[in-house]
Amino acid sequence: MISICSRNADGSVSRHNVGVRGWGVETGTSVFRLTDVSQRYERSGKNAVVIPDLSVPQNKMIALLGRNGSGKTTLTKLLAGIIAPTTGRIECYGTRLRPSHIWPSQVVAYMPQSIGVFNSLTGKESLALAARLRGFRRDAVRKETERVVELLECRHLLSRMASSMSGGELRLLQFAVSLIGDLPIMLLDEPSNHLDAQRRQRVWEVLAGLRHQGKTVIVVTHTPRETSSLFDQVLVMREGRIVSRNTAAELARLTRAWIRVEIGPVTADVIQLIQELSTERKPLSVVAGNISTTVDRGALSTLVSRIEDRDITHFVVRSISIEDIYDAFS
Repeated sequence: MISICSRNADGSVSRHNVGVRGWGVETGTSVFRLTDVSQRYERSGKNAVVIPDLSVPQNKMIALLGRNGSGKTTLTKLLAGIIAPTTGRIECYGTRLRPSHIWPSQVVAYMPQSIGVFNSLTGKESLALAARLRGFRRDAVRKETERVVELLECRHLLSRMASSMSGGELRLLQFAVSLIGDLPIMLLDEPSNHLDAQRRQRVWEVLAGLRHQGKTVIVVTHTPRETSSLFDQVLVMREGRIVSRNTAAELARLTRAWIRVEIGPVTADVIQLIQELSTERKPLSVVAGNISTTVDRGALSTLVSRIEDRDITHFVVRSISIEDIYDAFS
């Protein structure tokens, strides 16, 4: 059991217990549960996130993909308890999340896209601050800091001011801060952004280690190929909604089952035919007078037979990659 703290309107703190054993759930399998959740922009009234139902299983690595503005960052902030949904309910370990709660930071490590709180601190001071905020006694801070520094091989950052670090160095420091405390849930918003190839590889090696330790890790990434083997599940977002939920193995299967075709010139008949056969969940795109889309490999013969009597001057077929699958959904 852990003691959950929440801040009341009058500033007092209320406590109650949540059944967590070894940072795992005693009953049930969901770390997060979202029900009828929406998050609306105040000025425009437009929904940033709309999720009728989502259950995040424990001890899984989950990739969250989507284009800019698709709602990925907003969703991670909701899960971290930083912002409250406009409507609906979010539970973590069966307890409802509210921004007034103190406890999520003791269970959830959140790495945002950027943060300015470290600018006036050195790397060492940033890690020590994170350790103290996560409940480490003063005499244990140094040991925990050393553990993370060794893990990430980032000792060169300890004496540097965060304000003087490059984008990649600051990103590495932020990732190091998220590792302090060895928390059971990690929400990482593009952790490998701005890193060179060597550091990027090290970050993904550490994430692979967390997976084997049984952590629940949700990673926002713009690089679909990075999800090909590491993650148990891949969620794709578009316009605030989750439009695809697949395992990495299923996405790999689709790269073998689907093919990409380019066909032109574009006519009403061609558009209707492609709409019937396309596997994509977005409007068809027209480039240089040709339509490019993905279709099931088994539908290729149907496509060929139905365009034989049409004035088609451009017809290209090629295998697809994991990036094509991502593009088809997002």
